[in-house]
Amino acid sequence: VADGRVKFVQDDAASTGKPASVLSRGCTLKHVVLAASLLLAGCAADVSSLRAGLAAYQQSRVADAEAIFTEVAADPAAPATDRAAARRELARIAWLVDDDAEKALTMLEQAITVGEESCEALFLRNRVLLGRQRFEDVISARDGDAACTQPGLSGSLQLQRADAALSRHAVDGSALEAAANLIAVADEDARQSLEGAELRLELALAQGSG
Repeated sequence: VADGRVKFVQDDAASTGKPASVLSRGCTLKHVVLAASLLLAGCAADVSSLRAGLAAYQQSRVADAEAIFTEVAADPAAPATDRAAARRELARIAWLVDDDAEKALTMLEQAITVGEESCEALFLRNRVLLGRQRFEDVISARDGDAACTQPGLSGSLQLQRADAALSRHAVDGSALEAAANLIAVADEDARQSLEGAELRLELALAQGSG
């Protein structure tokens, strides 16, 4: 057994065409049972892990993934990063599979409260709000300024807020100044990114038509 996997070794008798015993040379039934027990134990230990949940989700076993993520999120012994990530994944399921934005937002607020990898939860929360055209909620969501200090992602949060401001301007003609301010305070990498360039162009067009 290596890394939770049973290693099978080819029997020399099989390659020579000579009669082979039921079990390979040097291997007893006791050893096989022990190996199988260890393998099953390893699978059981991994069943509630974040990795197992992600694997289940990728295989479209959404109900299994949701059950695993729920268990990880509620496990005080799990690392804080795993508990936060499990809540983010529960939010994705609620948003993308169940079309339940409110449940997704609740899960994301819980993920933010855990205090680990808050940037990812804030970014996903803004996406859910933008998808529901709750532009003002994104524009006014300044909690990310303090909670997210990860380089790159903090600027992306500012761009999301600028995107919300431009979207609101397209609806009712307001928030153009807010969009300009949010783009201006984003870090240089964010402003020079593809998304930043698109928003700056959209802002210039909106200002030119005003």
